[in-house]
This record gives sequence, C-alpha cells and structure tokens, in this order.
Amino acid sequence: MVLFDKKGCLTDQALDALNQGSLDELNRLEAAEHLAYCDHCMDRYTLMLSWQELETPPKPLGKAVRQSLWVRMMQSRLGRGVVACAAGVLAIGMWSSAETLLPLSGAATTPPERPAITAPAPRENWQDPPRTKAPEAAARAAIEKLIDSIKTTGGFQL
Repeated sequence: MVLFDKKGCLTDQALDALNQGSLDELNRLEAAEHLAYCDHCMDRYTLMLSWQELETPPKPLGKAVRQSLWVRMMQSRLGRGVVACAAGVLAIGMWSSAETLLPLSGAATTPPERPAITAPAPRENWQDPPRTKAPEAAARAAIEKLIDSIKTTGGFQL
C-alpha cells in the first residue's frame, strides 16, 4: 500500500487504513507524524471521521453529570464557608487570649493587690452625698454660655 502521493500528502487509501486500524506500527507512526504538521491531511482525516456515526453511551449520563457537578459545587462552597468560619474563630480566640495573657508594655508583672474586705459602716455614720444641680440645668447653662460667646465674638469660643 502506498501511504504518500506525489505531493507528499497521505493518500485516501492510507487515511482509510489509518481509520480502520489496519496499518502496521511503522506506517501508523509515519502517518501520525505527517498529520501532526500537514493541515491539509488533518482536515481530510477530520472530515472522514466526522461522517462516522458517533457512539452513544449505554445509559443517559445527563442526570448523573448534573448531580455530580451539584455535589462538587456544594462541597466547594460549604468547604470554603467552614474554613472562613474556622479562621474567624481562631482570629478572635488568639486576639482575646493575647490580650489577657500578654502583659501590656509598662504594666506591672504582678497582679494588683485586692483591698481588704471590711464590714460596712454603721447607718448613723453614713452621709448623704451632696446634691448637685440637675443635669438639665448644667446643660442649659453651658448652652447659654456658648450662645453668649457667639453673640459677643461672632464665633465659637470655649
């Protein structure tokens, strides 16, 4: 069998033999090497293969593929969510433990002493706290002072 014509391309018989698998090892390798660089022969071979009937799977695969893709997508999203939550919990845990375990700069390394617990003073020694102006009166006085300073100076002065 002749593999190549006068132009150096594969013959129709060679392409048929390659398609049927009846070429020996050496001829098959030569044909494959030629198809690797000759676009004209590759187009002819592809056209020959496109006319063949496509194989059909033994059972429909659409539902199984959709389910597999859905499971992988959910696992990916769930996995990312779990990793993000774990990172957040670790960050908060490390931040709070570092705040309690590490002494602040300039802070004493020994804990402060607790005041001694004593009995409460008798009722007759208690004094009522001095009464101050109501908070509304103090706020009102501050606002009036601010308004007066605005009127006299034309601006804010505290």
